Amino acid sequence: HPYSDYITVNLSSPNTPDLRQLQFGEALRRLVGSLREECSRLDAEQGRKVPLVVKIAPDMTDDDLYAVADTLAEACVDGIIATNTTIDRSGLGDHPKASEAGGLSGLPVRDKSTDIIQKLHGHLAGSIPIIGVGGVSDQNSAQQKREAGASLLQLYTGFIYRGADAITDAAIGFRQGIAPKLN
Repeated sequence: HPYSDYITVNLSSPNTPDLRQLQFGEALRRLVGSLREECSRLDAEQGRKVPLVVKIAPDMTDDDLYAVADTLAEACVDGIIATNTTIDRSGLGDHPKASEAGGLSGLPVRDKSTDIIQKLHGHLAGSIPIIGVGGVSDQNSAQQKREAGASLLQLYTGFIYRGADAITDAAIGFRQGIAPKLN
């Protein structure tokens, strides 16, 4: 806590068996509630606010997404990272690696994550900052995330493949600079 700018609770890695089950219902409520309580205690003890954000999966129904969003709002999380990698292989066709297990990042998740961001933003009416991630690699993809409702961006695959140019392009596309900080 004393060394963090923010804390991410990743409940959405498809590479950890059964982890995504913690995103739902009472398991989510208990986990995030206890983490929120501990973060609040540490914030008061150390005299500094460290935002708590939760990273969600792109592979859920709209009903599940809205239930997750409501639970996170009730728990007063400081942000939602939308989204982690996808397990959906429908866009890969007959690619030789299409049947491999694990999450897909980059272009295969771009549209799904943008759709999730838009739905979250609409459902939550902008009450919780959304960190847009998934397929961000250039000005256009960053702008799509902002227009969908993202307050901030996170890059990983774009950065791996394009290096610092991806960061520069995303910043230009997002808002000609740095987006607002988490509360």
